[in-house]
Amino acid sequence: KLKSSEFIPYFHWLCEENDIDSIKQLLQAFGKTDKNYIYTLLRDVDPQTKKTALQTAVQTNVMELCEFLIQFIKTEEHVQEILMLKDQTGYTLLMFCAQKSNVKLAKLILDKLKTNKQLLREAILEENNHEQTVFSIEMAYNKDDVTNTILQQYVKSDLIYQRILRA
Repeated sequence: KLKSSEFIPYFHWLCEENDIDSIKQLLQAFGKTDKNYIYTLLRDVDPQTKKTALQTAVQTNVMELCEFLIQFIKTEEHVQEILMLKDQTGYTLLMFCAQKSNVKLAKLILDKLKTNKQLLREAILEENNHEQTVFSIEMAYNKDDVTNTILQQYVKSDLIYQRILRA
């Protein structure tokens, strides 16, 4: 009998390939016996890419896959464990959104974070290994869509404004 943990590398590969149908089949097969299986898959870091499956999906900018995976993140614990994870370079999901200037995906992530103001602030002000924030990453690509969305819809804070001015 195969163990569900043996399918974690397969899940990562399916996310890299954007194969939502196979992901649904995998979740259906193991979700019946283990209701928390999706959280195991979403938290696991691929040993080769050093990324979670959701980080891979966000980095490849495939909205349908990202929406599908993010829908399973429902508790504050899972929000913190999964949405706040950093890759080996210190990038968070929100930083990947800024890099791609993907406002729709950024809103999806920010909407999950907004119930906890402290976590939201941390996600916005977090720095990667190069001391870059969401704002400075987006500015490096001569974009400001995610930054404007954050300022207009999510945070009204002098601390946030000060960080942008330093970026």
